[in-house]
Amino acid sequence: MRKKMDRLYLKHTRADPLYRQVVYLTLTSNMMGVGGIQRKFRVGYSRACRMRDWMMAERVILYDEVTGEWRVIMTRPNLRKRYGAGAKDSPVFP
Repeated sequence: MRKKMDRLYLKHTRADPLYRQVVYLTLTSNMMGVGGIQRKFRVGYSRACRMRDWMMAERVILYDEVTGEWRVIMTRPNLRKRYGAGAKDSPVFP
């Protein structure tokens, strides 16, 4: 499972250079809606949706059908553990 998640993350970061920043923003501010991503990064709707879908595929966020809200299910330390703090393609968190 970890190798699959690693491949997904590397694929997404190479596909969109803003992806790391969106993940960081999601983890620090709990802003994970498409509108918030659009406003903060000045991107279009489809690009923001694609990045949100990538975060769902990597299990960074989850849609809670009971409450109808998005939830962050991964913490910054867990993300560091998954991708390694010193790895070349790992997210950089201050």
